[in-house]
Amino acid sequence: MQGLYELQVAIDHECLRQLSGIQLDDSNQHSDRASLVELALRLSKPLHQFGYADTAVMCSVQLRSLIAVLALLHHKGLCSLDPELWNQLSDNVVELFRKVTFEPESSRNKSLNNRIRHAPNVYLILLTAQYISFWQRGDSFRASIVTPAFDVMFAGFSLAGGQYGNIQQILRGVDQILSIWRRPPTKYRVLVIQEYARQAASAFRFTRGVNDPGDMRRDITNFVSRLLDHIESIFASEFETSPRTLADYWHKHLAAFHRGPPKLDPSYYFYGLLDCVAQIMSFTEAGMLPQRLAERLEELLFTSEAAEIRWKTIEIFLSCTSTRAIQYQSLQERIQALPIADFRVTTPEIDLVRDHLIDDESNALAEEEVEPGAGVIPATPPLEDVDTLWRENHFPRSRIKEQPRLLFVLPSRRLFRRTSYHSAGFSPDCRRIYFHDDEHVCVYEKFETPANGLSTSPSLTFNKSFKSVRHVAISARFLVIARAKEMLIFKTASEPELQPLVNDISSPSGLAIYEKGVHLIIVLGQSHACPSTGIKGQVKIYKYLIGRGLEASHITRVIPLPDGDYPKRLYIEADATLVCCVTRRQNKLFAWKIDDELATPDEPFAYLKNNYTPVRQGRIVRMSSVMVESVLIPTAQETRETGITSTSLYRSPSNRSYLLCSTSPSAERWHNHGEWSFSVPVSNTDTLVRTPPPKVVHNFEQFRKHRALVASAVSNTHNILAVLGETGEISILQLDAHEDGGIHSQEKEALKVSQQLAEQERPSASCLRFDPEGERLFAVDNKGMVVIVEFEKT
Repeated sequence: MQGLYELQVAIDHECLRQLSGIQLDDSNQHSDRASLVELALRLSKPLHQFGYADTAVMCSVQLRSLIAVLALLHHKGLCSLDPELWNQLSDNVVELFRKVTFEPESSRNKSLNNRIRHAPNVYLILLTAQYISFWQRGDSFRASIVTPAFDVMFAGFSLAGGQYGNIQQILRGVDQILSIWRRPPTKYRVLVIQEYARQAASAFRFTRGVNDPGDMRRDITNFVSRLLDHIESIFASEFETSPRTLADYWHKHLAAFHRGPPKLDPSYYFYGLLDCVAQIMSFTEAGMLPQRLAERLEELLFTSEAAEIRWKTIEIFLSCTSTRAIQYQSLQERIQALPIADFRVTTPEIDLVRDHLIDDESNALAEEEVEPGAGVIPATPPLEDVDTLWRENHFPRSRIKEQPRLLFVLPSRRLFRRTSYHSAGFSPDCRRIYFHDDEHVCVYEKFETPANGLSTSPSLTFNKSFKSVRHVAISARFLVIARAKEMLIFKTASEPELQPLVNDISSPSGLAIYEKGVHLIIVLGQSHACPSTGIKGQVKIYKYLIGRGLEASHITRVIPLPDGDYPKRLYIEADATLVCCVTRRQNKLFAWKIDDELATPDEPFAYLKNNYTPVRQGRIVRMSSVMVESVLIPTAQETRETGITSTSLYRSPSNRSYLLCSTSPSAERWHNHGEWSFSVPVSNTDTLVRTPPPKVVHNFEQFRKHRALVASAVSNTHNILAVLGETGEISILQLDAHEDGGIHSQEKEALKVSQQLAEQERPSASCLRFDPEGERLFAVDNKGMVVIVEFEKT
């Protein structure tokens, strides 16, 4: 058994060397692969054939060694197996699955000690099958997309030899890889996290042989800190509640007919994430756990109905030898202090898990420290803790000043005409409202709300009919209308009407405008057909000089978007220095800083929300004069508005900027409890962030019970976030600093405004706005109803 564990350690180290850029001797590469395949075949057979004891502990060591060999074969670029070898390996794994499945009935007599020992083996055999599932049989004609993706999965992962790569790039790779396979994403994500956990542990073991491991230990500490943050973010976004049991009810049926193992389901995915944390904690003090993750683990320990999850959680707290005694005493004291009805974990469970860890160390099946604390990564923050850049002081609170007021802007329309428009929105100063449908645009202005609650009649200042109206945007003096093939610019102020300025455009997919001094800035999204990817999008920025009219000469800049995607929503914020874009297919959030010449001197901010159903592959037939061919293109998997629906720029009292995003969850995400609205840091003073630290991206889970949110607005004066739901319901949240950095809300529930608008048909992002002073909130629906909410500081 000791020799088998040493084999696992050696294979893990080879994986680390392969990934760290240290070139191995590849002169005998094919025979090396062949010997590894032979080793995998031997490890997948019952080990009693080779004189090993047939116990649950032995099975666990066997499976982890087999996983290490399979991983190394992947790192060496193995794409497929000879059909005969494939069949042998698959049959061996099926027999291992059968043994693991029926072992509880035959050998352990259901004693608690053996149940705890046996519990990890079910997960490990499922994980083994996932590694094998990436390979093809040599005679398979299935398209080979998994192997290149698996190579990308580990690209840039380098811990050894001072070659540690970019932490955030590594963690982003987890989610980028998942865009290749979507059903189910669980098995791929847990496999990636398992690899990162194994290699971090291997790198830590490697530092023991280094004379001066200080820099390398710091790199490992940074990586472990980010990896634990990432695991916590997965728990927070995908598991509102923990599994009540591990779904193994089909295992016996599959094993009885010599089938299986099945794919990882969400419950074993959850267990696998805990197993990753346990591996990390074997060389890390418990204080390294992020606070929210530590709280979640404590809750699992005391309340989980699944015994296997409780046992794995105990292992996490007791894995580190240097802190085990303190953690054990703390757990015992907690149990003694709580009423029996408040917890499920028992003292025998804790004692047995601790004894198993000690036994493994005494049998050289786990790492054992020579002296307390020697070589263990301490529970101190990384030296380069980027989250300190986003520490905020607590914000002052505000409240609604008086009863919200309700106004009606639109007069009754003629009989037999539609009773509402498609969309409505405010100008930035909230003194003008536009309404439009596909054929008509009108603008009302100068509506007032004096203290007596009476309102003056708004005046209709613009009223014209068009064809194919796609998007409308309004500023203090100008109205821009994007049609299917042209963009029209009108003046809306009460001055002699000017001839509209016309620009030839095509396929508009978003529109935003901003007046800055003597300039009008227009941001237009466009999409057009692309032979290779099906569609290509861009953001075009215009800058006009405002004189008597608009000067014909202007500056134009074009910002291309990634192939296969195009704009869905566009915003121009922060005194026309920040342009934001939400893409339709990938649900990706971009931001660019622009200067007076519309140049983008910095790399763009880019952020991709995890729990979004991305595009799938569809086919189109492309014809030319000489050939007809079928081309794969990305196609939308959802037909209604989904993902991020609006963004609002919030500038904190410390002059840091955040984007607050509302979302519209779809039916395909209901099983993940919806897609949360969230806050994400975008710039620190004048520096644009390229990739936000995951620890300072916070969800607004107060909208858990809300339906789709269609618009949002934020007040820098009162630190208030307001959102509008598709039902017309307005909700507000008080913003505050988060202890880990960034902003969130401490409220348990969002406060709902008493006045409600009509149900939204095609809401625009500007249908909800704060006035420039941030004192009053304005909301409008497509039927002409306006709600005004005023705030005051408490």
